[in-house]
Amino acid sequence: MHRNKNTAHLILISGQPIPNLIPAIAWHPDVVHLLVSAKMERQAARIAQFLESRGIECRKHQIDAYDMRQVEAVCTKLLEGAAHGAVILNATGGTKVAAFGAFAAFRERGFPIVYFDPEKWRITWLDGSGTPPVAAAAELSVREYLAAHGLNVIEDAGSDEAVTKRLALTAWLAKELPQSGFIRVLNKLATEAQQTGIYPAHKIIKPFDPSFTPFLKKLESEKLISWDSRSRTLTFPDAAAARYLGGFWLEEYVFDVVSSLDVHDVRRNVRVAWDGSGTKPVTNEFDVVFTDKCRLYMISCKTSKLGSESHYKDKNPVYELDSLKDAAAGLFGQGILVSATPLGVELQKRADTLKLLTISGRDLPWLKTKLQAALNFR
Repeated sequence: MHRNKNTAHLILISGQPIPNLIPAIAWHPDVVHLLVSAKMERQAARIAQFLESRGIECRKHQIDAYDMRQVEAVCTKLLEGAAHGAVILNATGGTKVAAFGAFAAFRERGFPIVYFDPEKWRITWLDGSGTPPVAAAAELSVREYLAAHGLNVIEDAGSDEAVTKRLALTAWLAKELPQSGFIRVLNKLATEAQQTGIYPAHKIIKPFDPSFTPFLKKLESEKLISWDSRSRTLTFPDAAAARYLGGFWLEEYVFDVVSSLDVHDVRRNVRVAWDGSGTKPVTNEFDVVFTDKCRLYMISCKTSKLGSESHYKDKNPVYELDSLKDAAAGLFGQGILVSATPLGVELQKRADTLKLLTISGRDLPWLKTKLQAALNFR
């Protein structure tokens, strides 16, 4: 029997679901046995829901995560009567005590044991058989990855006719706006229009700089604004135009660039609700999210000026991204901050400390190259 054709797996449920799932996704056993402590009941339910959605039967076994002998006894009973090699232990998750107990039961009876190596992204054998490691050939969609971490996608968006139609304009804005002072003016006026919600929204540009003229003419030719040069009045015809020019253009640009990469799944404007948060679930929205090789990449898009940390009392964009990334993506998540304006020195240092990838200002036209380099590095 090939070692990746075992009919059953045993996993130890922990707070990091991805190592639990990767061997099962790669090898698709008939049954997965879940060793579950009292604290991991909710996590076990998430993992079981995912595995069952892929046609894998799940069986739960209660354990005391800090009683090695009890865990060993549960595993011993489970292996009774099983054909040699028919059950494989994924020893990656759980507490060390529980892992030692399960390892002892499997090792004593000669059943196979594996461990997921996140550094080399491969599955390694720990049973002394000499079987060489194998690449972890597994993928998760954005919805699947988030659900495994307790976030249920309420809605998301991909591409649509309007987005596709203005791709050339979006790319032009990404190239030209970061080099112009007009970006601050456009952000301010579009934000004001969205706050009042009254359209058409007439906004006077004051003070006016002649360098703004090419942008105004371009946007008018695309029917996103109307421009009266005499009164220097810019008019947003509707909410969609104000929303796009107020920052959605950057999200669409990032989405288009990521979509051109060889990644598994990419979504934008992803709105999620956290499970177990009562009758009024806590919700969040992510700008652009994509998965590749069971990793999740969360991109926050900012068009407003990101200056000194002292400017942000409650919503420091770097801390906010890092916090959401940790909660929603776990150990195998990567936060990416894409800013249309340069980051302040303090924010850049903070992002570097937190190991967030940043792409900002005049680097926007090279977004694809920088993202591809990050994927190759991982």
